[in-house]
Amino acid sequence: IVYNHATHALAVTLPEGGTAIVDAPGGTTWNGPVTFNDSITVNGTVAASDDVTADGVSLTGHKHDGVQAGGAQSGAPV
Repeated sequence: IVYNHATHALAVTLPEGGTAIVDAPGGTTWNGPVTFNDSITVNGTVAASDDVTADGVSLTGHKHDGVQAGGAQSGAPV
C-alpha cells in the first residue's frame, strides 16, 4: 500500500494471484468516478439514479425499430 503525497494517489498492489475482500455489513460509499478494467459480477440488484449505457445505447433513451401496434414485440434497440 503506497500513498503519494505529491499526487494524492493511493495504490494497493497485490502479488500475482492475490485477491482482496472488503467485508462491510453496513455498506461502502465511493465518492467520485470509478473505473473497472475487467469483468464485473453482481450478485444482487443494480440500481441507477441516472441513465445506463451499454456500447453507446442508452437504457432510458434508446429507440426500437419494427414497432407495431398491439401485442407484438419490437425489434432490437437502434
